[in-house]
Amino acid sequence: MPLSDSVLGALPSGPKRKIVSVGESLYVVLEPTAKGGGKSFLGRTRFPPGTKGKPVDVRIGPYGKGVGKWTLKQARDEWDRIRTLSRDNGRDPRELKREQKQQGEEKGRGPTFKHLGEAYVAWGATKQPKPMKPRTVQD
Repeated sequence: MPLSDSVLGALPSGPKRKIVSVGESLYVVLEPTAKGGGKSFLGRTRFPPGTKGKPVDVRIGPYGKGVGKWTLKQARDEWDRIRTLSRDNGRDPRELKREQKQQGEEKGRGPTFKHLGEAYVAWGATKQPKPMKPRTVQD
């Protein structure tokens, strides 16, 4: 029987690492109390699909509410999405997760200090009534 979100939140961490099924090949990993007692989601499948495929574990992310954390519903939806993409495209599910992580990192990257400096100099040359001194531009 699949676990509910309230039961999952009440699961205590113990002295050893524990893996508990939440249904449909999705698991929650309870880390030992000595390591902080965190909870995270893990999906298990075989790749390539079938009995000859090797078991593959895919980390979904930490359990909780807030930025960078996953609720039970979000983790189930993400695991379904990853499994479906893997099955339809014939690709390793870990590969799909890696690509998604790289795309997220690229989106999260902001402008570099150099770009900001160049933008400031360009803005200063067009918006101020008198041009900047050459030493200011050099700095």
